Amino acid sequence: MKIPLPLSAAALLLCLLASADGAPETGVTPPLGWSFWSPDGRIQVNLNLATADGQSGVPLFRVSYDQNALLLPSRLGLALDGAEPITDGLHFVSKVDRAEDAVVALGFGKSSRARDRYYEREFLFQEDRLNGRRLVLTFRVYNDGVAFRYTIPAQPSLPAVAITEELTSLCFAGMPLAHFLHVSPTLGRARPRRRCGRRARGTWAGRRADCTSGGG
Repeated sequence: MKIPLPLSAAALLLCLLASADGAPETGVTPPLGWSFWSPDGRIQVNLNLATADGQSGVPLFRVSYDQNALLLPSRLGLALDGAEPITDGLHFVSKVDRAEDAVVALGFGKSSRARDRYYEREFLFQEDRLNGRRLVLTFRVYNDGVAFRYTIPAQPSLPAVAITEELTSLCFAGMPLAHFLHVSPTLGRARPRRRCGRRARGTWAGRRADCTSGGG
């Protein structure tokens, strides 16, 4: 069942986007973290620094659609070559909000142009240890999906850096059916769709997923 966003809440969201665009904000982490929405208000993303597996300052994000959970709290982090991973012990430094609504050219497909409309929130975090390494997490929420990226800004404590692994986890709510578009370079075969099995805490991350073949 789809639950429409109340008109008053939608209007408030638009006002917040208009006033917060490009304005940096600093301070402490809110008790429930930070929530932000897609332009139409149907997709909600929440990012929080919480305690997980006995570690504090862990970045966790979750996603819902029409108030129905899609992703349960899922960890974020990076593994570095020759250095400790950036996965916990973080505190909030600042954030910047930005909204975009433009038409962009497409290089392929049936249409030559597409609407590029999203809400963006960029977070700057810093470790409480190891010379205070900094990490930027940027989220973009579209009306039909969510994207995010990691950025390690230039800093004296990391004059050079090599990322060996992305430690992102995706903790799906329920047992969703995943469609893999994987084509063998030698056989040219696509794998059948698979249902992702739930590991400890329901996490799924890359090839570590426990999957069983689904029907159809």
